[in-house]
Amino acid sequence: MHGGLDTSIQYIKGVGPARAKLFAKLGIKNIRDLLYFSPRRYVKRCHIKDLVYNKEAYIWGKVIHQGVRFSRRGEIVTLVIDDDTAILECGFFNSPFLKGRFKYGDEIGLIGKTTFFSRKVQFINPEIDTDPNLKLLPVIPVYPLTSGLRQRDLRKTVRLGYNNYKDYMSEMLPEDIIIRNDLYRLPDAVRCLHFPESEYEAKRARYRFGFEELFLFQIVMQMRRAEKKKKGIKFKEGCKYARSLLDYLGFDFTNAQKRVLREIFADMESPYRMYRLLQGDVGSGKTIVATICMLKAIESGYQAALMVPTEVLAEQHYFVLSQLLENLKSDTVMPYILTGSTQAREREKIYEGIRKGEIGIVIGTHALIEEGVDFRSLGLCVVDEQHRFGVMQRLALKKKGVSPDLLVMTATPIPRSLSLTLYGDMDISVLDELPAGRESVLTKWVRGLGNRKDIYEFVRKQLNLNRQVYIVYPLIEESEKLDLEAAQQGYDKLKAGMLKKYNIGLLHGRMSGKKKEETMRLFRDGNIQILVSTTVIEVGVDVPNATVMVIEHAERFGLAQLHQLRGRIGRGKEKSYCILLTPQRVGEEAEKRLSVLRDERDGFKIAEEDLNIRGPGEFFGTRQSGLPELSSPDLIMDTRLLYRARDEAERLLNKDKYLQGPENSGIRKNIIERYKEKLILLEAG
Repeated sequence: MHGGLDTSIQYIKGVGPARAKLFAKLGIKNIRDLLYFSPRRYVKRCHIKDLVYNKEAYIWGKVIHQGVRFSRRGEIVTLVIDDDTAILECGFFNSPFLKGRFKYGDEIGLIGKTTFFSRKVQFINPEIDTDPNLKLLPVIPVYPLTSGLRQRDLRKTVRLGYNNYKDYMSEMLPEDIIIRNDLYRLPDAVRCLHFPESEYEAKRARYRFGFEELFLFQIVMQMRRAEKKKKGIKFKEGCKYARSLLDYLGFDFTNAQKRVLREIFADMESPYRMYRLLQGDVGSGKTIVATICMLKAIESGYQAALMVPTEVLAEQHYFVLSQLLENLKSDTVMPYILTGSTQAREREKIYEGIRKGEIGIVIGTHALIEEGVDFRSLGLCVVDEQHRFGVMQRLALKKKGVSPDLLVMTATPIPRSLSLTLYGDMDISVLDELPAGRESVLTKWVRGLGNRKDIYEFVRKQLNLNRQVYIVYPLIEESEKLDLEAAQQGYDKLKAGMLKKYNIGLLHGRMSGKKKEETMRLFRDGNIQILVSTTVIEVGVDVPNATVMVIEHAERFGLAQLHQLRGRIGRGKEKSYCILLTPQRVGEEAEKRLSVLRDERDGFKIAEEDLNIRGPGEFFGTRQSGLPELSSPDLIMDTRLLYRARDEAERLLNKDKYLQGPENSGIRKNIIERYKEKLILLEAG
């Protein structure tokens, strides 16, 4: 023994310094990490006679025959297993190391998925584990792996770690919380996580660890939220600029926009700093809401900055705001744009205008947080598509002012469960209503790339009605690895093919900012009828006359990305069509994604489905955004668990604001241990 649960993983028998580096890739550095390391899934033990085709199972039996045979696919090592209920043949391709490894009567465990091979139910390339302890387990854990580690390595190391260090485990959660939420106590939870007697025990153990991690994270979030209630800017009430702008536009806001503006104005007019997330589906009107908030800041004598992740989006916002605000007849409200492509002479001019306070609104990319950008009085920071920024970048922008308000926006609808976790320290406003007059988009999934001719015939009919069309490709240039038609190649074919009489433009990420802006302007003005593009038009481009979008190889896009792309059409009064073109056969996950997009319009429902399909670990970069790396990440989708963890965190902090009480020393210690590398980021957010 070395230092209890803080002992390095390398001191477990069979690990050592070299293998410890492999464990570190899985986030396992000490015994605590090992005991908290959650299996990805569990496999139930089964008798051979009860095996079901195409279902994963674990069996334990004796080797009664081994041999080698040959097929067109090469050499096959065969093992025949008997578990006293029936026999099972197992085939191993490309496994010469198994030849002669076992003798008659050896007992082994096998985990695999049954398949039909040579007209028999078999295991093909199952996992082998000879640990006799497995014979006693009715349920077998299957862990996440990294190259160089096998399942049996994980299982053996976990068993040794548990047996040698289980007496060092001490309960951290208060007794009343355990009872109120019907949780396993820590020693039982660890045992049931790794060596469950049933699937029910495994589920209860994962629930305990999910609750614990969310509970600790919610404490951090709420302490951070309390810290943020610091003195900030108290902006003037109302906004004359906003009234003038609305009079000019001549349309009514949706009820959702009115509600959101009331929420944001209340924050801005309070003496505390605003930390608010504005969620809204594509086309819900976030830009106009953000514009009015920036006008409010300027009217109170402050400056506003709008930071976006790409130059294309910065240019789009600049174009839209310039058109909107020129009617206010005020130099102070006219926006300026600052990106990596801004010429040196223009850049210095903008720097000076920002420094003197002559520029009220500046729109930009990461260029806004570079050295040399010194605001005279930055009052409002707006961050668009915020999940594409790291927390340190948001902090850098806020540090350009003295206690500025922060409004972050996203057009990626976030499921309620995720927003509770990712943004537990922020107030949330939701634009859940589309402006009046928006036509719904009809989405059609066309299987078979040979159907392009019919699709382009439909495109031609729309073009003859003076509509405009997007054709989107997943790549910029041809790839040898993927059999996809690239944007450049597709553009060349269209120019020479059945759509050659129409004006066709090309837009992709490798073009210069100036060329992109010119292409977008020509498309907006109707001079380009067909825009062949990659995903650079995913967010920001707004052309009401564009009524058709053809997405080539739609199976290669993520669900959120497809929804964002579709949001570029249906922005006018005409019926719009999104056509998803794929090969005849697509993968199982692509099938789910495309079916959801075809059948669903609501961005928040699509986001929920996306979360279900991909899981929270992959959902739009949640790790960057601060999501705790849960031992059971699927529990993030259990909203009831989230509410319970949050409510318990609130109850605890109401009694002991800074966790100073001796009864909460374990919680405080755990928070420091788990978040010591992230506390600076948590403060930065």
